[in-house]
Amino acid sequence: MEKTIPQEEKNFSKVIEITDKIYWVGMKQQNIPLGCNPYLIVDNDEAVLFDPGSVLDFDSVFQNVSSLLPLEKIKLIVTHHQDPDLCSALPLFYKAGLTVPIALHWRTSIIIPYYGVQNNLYIVNENGWEWSFRSGRRLRFLPAPYCHFPGSIMTYDEKTKTLFSGDLFGALSRFSELFADESYRELMLTFHEHYMPSHDILMPVMDSLLQLNIDRIAPQHGCIIQDNVRSYILDLRNLTCGSFLGAVADEKGNTLQNETLFLLLNSLLTRLTKLYSEEAVRKTFLDTPFILQKTNVKIKNIKINDTTENIINIFLEQIIKINTIRWITVIEPFLFSLLDEYHLPVPSSIYTYNRLRGTHTGDDAAVYLPVQRIKNTEATILHDSLTGLYNETVFSQFLENFPEGIITNLYAILYFSIDNLTEINRIHGRKTGDETLRLFSYVLKNNAKEYPSFTLFKLNSPFLACIAEKTKHDDIQKFIDQVKTTLEDSKYSAERLNVSTGILYSDQIKMPELNRFSYIDGILRVRIIQAQKKGPGGVCDSLDQENENMYLGKKILLLEPDDTYIRFLKPFFDSKGYYLQISRSGSELINFEAGEFPDLIIAEAMSPSISGFELRNRLLSIPEGQSIPFILLSRRKDEEFIKRAAFLGILHFLKKPFSKNELFGLVDNLLR
Repeated sequence: MEKTIPQEEKNFSKVIEITDKIYWVGMKQQNIPLGCNPYLIVDNDEAVLFDPGSVLDFDSVFQNVSSLLPLEKIKLIVTHHQDPDLCSALPLFYKAGLTVPIALHWRTSIIIPYYGVQNNLYIVNENGWEWSFRSGRRLRFLPAPYCHFPGSIMTYDEKTKTLFSGDLFGALSRFSELFADESYRELMLTFHEHYMPSHDILMPVMDSLLQLNIDRIAPQHGCIIQDNVRSYILDLRNLTCGSFLGAVADEKGNTLQNETLFLLLNSLLTRLTKLYSEEAVRKTFLDTPFILQKTNVKIKNIKINDTTENIINIFLEQIIKINTIRWITVIEPFLFSLLDEYHLPVPSSIYTYNRLRGTHTGDDAAVYLPVQRIKNTEATILHDSLTGLYNETVFSQFLENFPEGIITNLYAILYFSIDNLTEINRIHGRKTGDETLRLFSYVLKNNAKEYPSFTLFKLNSPFLACIAEKTKHDDIQKFIDQVKTTLEDSKYSAERLNVSTGILYSDQIKMPELNRFSYIDGILRVRIIQAQKKGPGGVCDSLDQENENMYLGKKILLLEPDDTYIRFLKPFFDSKGYYLQISRSGSELINFEAGEFPDLIIAEAMSPSISGFELRNRLLSIPEGQSIPFILLSRRKDEEFIKRAAFLGILHFLKKPFSKNELFGLVDNLLR
């Protein structure tokens, strides 16, 4: 329930209900750019107070809170970080009689006692990153490391889909408005350009927010955002900030890397030194870009100008090069815990095969660095949350990172499809369908125990996959037969499962010009379709080149920022066997200049980075792009947009929301 405040009724010294039972309890004053926004959630007879403000705000905040409920109804105070403008009023609240714990990150807990606060602390990262009211309503705490404090967090209220974002999405503003309009966007960007340390730190936090359904953002400073929320997240995701770091250099002019990188790498060095020896660690990094201090085994300087992720990759590869994979294997859990703590992506070197030479592994042995499950507040990075199998990201990394010499040792890649899963979902419900997927993944895992070289995956599409290395044809068929027999004997599924299998053997793989994942994925999709045509339990391990080429030529680029539409469209493309490339902003579009053209483009007219109009205009400047069928989508289809589409020669323009038959019939006709 959105709250709209008429202009004549605005009074920013009183309580304002911003949505159902969530109150702004602060005070906005003209010409004070760093005004504080404290908030209060009331749930039945319980309440939570967020960021109570500074000593200057206390009288107003205390009066506003007291006007809503007695202090004893407050069960928790949340402090998103430790700055005085945000929480120096804490001791005044406790002096007034409040006795509840403070929810905060462990790093923040080190600073808060210096305000003279002795109350119990609720360390969010030691309590599952959540807190619940007695009603069951859940608050989820989200990490926002170094935005702008190492222990910064945010809070997401699941019931109202409200994000309490701390400093993120804030602004320095002398305006006394409470809710953001379009003029607020530039103020927000300016604030982040100065106060956020780097794009590398800001981007993964924004990526995590894009996965949430957020109706409004309530920052500590500035204005509450309740319109076009996703566009503000995308703005910060793509923002260049922290550029001042580039000017920080040592006496030789070598650029220093950000604090997060040094903390992570030095933590790894300390662990390795304890496990092995200072001499061994120093030898590892002798004559490398990683310059160690003379007095202790810590990094003094890094002579690499690259992204944080790439530098971590180079660091790990140097360890593997000198000491084999075993050093990384020993510290792997510790490495993953650091990556989780600093909210950094898993380096690609963790996924890759490494050809190591030496007495430990054999001259030509291919050693794989196993990937472990990473537990964090959102989901695992490497595993599908439903089945526990490796996810499609890991699968694509497997395929893309096979060195040429190793891919010839790869014996087979298998795709499995539960052909009647849609029917099970329709008749018995989605929950039963999910249990069916879990059952099938269990059957695969249980039968794969006999084959140590098998690795299983759950793809984003309806398929489960298996990479079977150094395995004979007969063993592949034996494995498939075992899976079928187990399913036939199973008494735990709602319906008898109809499973089709597509197989691609290594001697059938020809190195394509496009990426390996799309090439292999394309062939196996069409083989699954052919297996399904054979009836329940069908298997297809070969297809004439003409039919496979017909499929592999059907590549569709979908430029669509709205995840709702992506989820709506993707199952259709999967079921038809089309290869779908998804771009949410246009920033990661395929390289048209390199000749990688799709056979059809479906584009949102108002995509944030590159709009559908801009994409079409770009294609018209390339001879090969002029003939690509183009479908434009938009919620707006007024005279101006129709004229722009016509000017660019766009013949197919669908207004959202559209029917499935309308779009899908058009796609099939254009790709015949």
